[in-house]
Amino acid sequence: MEEITHDRKGRYLAVTPSTYKIPTIRDLPEVFEVEMVGAERRHASVYGSKAVGEPPFIYGMAAWFAIKDAVESLSGHKTEAELAHPATSEAVLAAIGKMMP
Repeated sequence: MEEITHDRKGRYLAVTPSTYKIPTIRDLPEVFEVEMVGAERRHASVYGSKAVGEPPFIYGMAAWFAIKDAVESLSGHKTEAELAHPATSEAVLAAIGKMMP
């Protein structure tokens, strides 16, 4: 799903957050099939890890959904808020403006 970019010498180009486009839920294909591991295995993951790969992103998503929920509460949760990423103060104000009649 990701485009891995290299220069002519084979060096990876997306080495910083400003040059790396993080895949989102919108990057999923229309048909996405998942197969679970059929038998119990001690090493079904890397070194038996059960951790989330990028905890900072998970925490940020929780904050974004909390802000979105707060904006949607203005309509009694009858309308979905159009909250942009990142949820800057300007984006929150714009989402509130769209919720208010």
